[in-house]
Amino acid sequence: VDLQTGKERWQLTFKTETVTEPVFHGGTVYIAAHDANALLALDAKTGQERWRYGLVAREFPRNLLAIASGVYGAGDRLYGVNRETGRELWRPIELRRIINEKPRVFTVRRLIDAGSTLVAPIRSNRDSALVGFDKASGEVIWAVRRPVPAPLALPLSL
Repeated sequence: VDLQTGKERWQLTFKTETVTEPVFHGGTVYIAAHDANALLALDAKTGQERWRYGLVAREFPRNLLAIASGVYGAGDRLYGVNRETGRELWRPIELRRIINEKPRVFTVRRLIDAGSTLVAPIRSNRDSALVGFDKASGEVIWAVRRPVPAPLALPLSL
């Protein structure tokens, strides 16, 4: 859609529902799609595919963040992809933490840009946490945990 006039420029049709909402950055639209089994970068003016990044074992990110340093996606895995080329910044990382002395996969519902760190609020039945990931490696660099009814408030931007 042309943001000045509201006129449709192009349209993509998928057989199944996409997992992420489109994210726009620097003339490119990024979206993770079931049909493509990939993260797609599309030219915002024409809809032409610029690149595609194949997703691991059909485990799709639930959200995307596109910023100057890359495109980051998170769900049960954390992805980091070069915004211009679609090449991975690091291998996808399965997100785990220790719950009741056992490693458990956790799901990130939102990513927030905080300079050299990606911040993600997470929640389980027993606790909630803010987790900081290093943008350069995708590794967890810190976590702040709270028992569940104590919610962690997080601003929309830092």
